[in-house]
Amino acid sequence: MPLIATTVNQYNFHREMLEQANPFTLVVDEAAEVLEPFIYASMPSTLKQVVFVGDHQQLQPRLQVNKLKTFGFGHSPMSRLDYLQIPKVVLRFQNRMLPDIAELVGDIYGPELMNGEVAENLRPIPGLMKNVFWWETRGIETPGSRYTNKDEMSAVIELVAIFFKLGVDPTQIAIVSTYRQQLS
Repeated sequence: MPLIATTVNQYNFHREMLEQANPFTLVVDEAAEVLEPFIYASMPSTLKQVVFVGDHQQLQPRLQVNKLKTFGFGHSPMSRLDYLQIPKVVLRFQNRMLPDIAELVGDIYGPELMNGEVAENLRPIPGLMKNVFWWETRGIETPGSRYTNKDEMSAVIELVAIFFKLGVDPTQIAIVSTYRQQLS
């Protein structure tokens, strides 16, 4: 039984060739971010099962045209199934976050989400007094084709430099930004 791993866009681009494998299960990772038309277009005629993996409470599909939300396009099939109370399997153990950080999402997931063994053994960044802290920057968002905040960018760069001095391996640092432009 062949396994086909591809993006939704690439599947549709190579659809004729890929359907020759007669796929019967479609697994959509980060399904909460994928718009319905893209998923429906990816469903082969031989489809028997669809598995959505993701978290519709965290991520929503990104629309290029906000007006499409008024027509109901701002939802993923995953969020619609949840709204209809279709039975689902929910993650019970998380192993990505330090327990202090996992507490921040407790209101969303409730006590059912527990820290796994890996999470319990994660070590905080050396030299920091807390694993979680709020750092307010006073910079101004600069609108354009994409928003940026130069003061915020500078503050993050300074913090990463401190991590380097504390001996943190660069492969262990992830920077999350709500502004895609700031990542470049």
